[in-house]
Amino acid sequence: MFGYICPNRWELKLKDISRYSGYYCALCDQLSRDYGCLGRFVLSYDVTFLFLCLNALEPQSREVRRIRCPYYFWQVKKPAVAPEALQYAAFLNYWLAVQKLRDDVRDDRSLWKGWAVRLLTAKRKYRTMQAEYRAQTEALSAALGRVYELERTLRTERDFDAATKGYPA
Repeated sequence: MFGYICPNRWELKLKDISRYSGYYCALCDQLSRDYGCLGRFVLSYDVTFLFLCLNALEPQSREVRRIRCPYYFWQVKKPAVAPEALQYAAFLNYWLAVQKLRDDVRDDRSLWKGWAVRLLTAKRKYRTMQAEYRAQTEALSAALGRVYELERTLRTERDFDAATKGYPA
């Protein structure tokens, strides 16, 4: 992953790549279970890294899952995952994808992305998880709202320093 930046220091070992792909597959599988086939299409490497960090914080509640990928059906992954961290990471991945589409609709006025937002938010699991993690989603929505305001200000002012005054770093 980082081997191209500095080949001698940041290279991932083969066992680390295998472990990372196991967590990636676990998150993909959880997205598919919770949100259907569309959930697999919004999977992000960034949220997989977040899941790795959350999973490391809960070492006592891990369980080994046997996962067979529908694309690489000959490979079986057996990551040890914390179910709560996995479910939260899957929801956050899905929620961020919905927010990205909403931002695209706001910026581009795209009809098909508006349709995709309605399709993704129609899932019952999405609505129940959003109610469960209301505090987190409200805090993230407020931060994304500030980013949208910065984008709108930059469109009118063209001076980045003037646009960022009043916003904490």
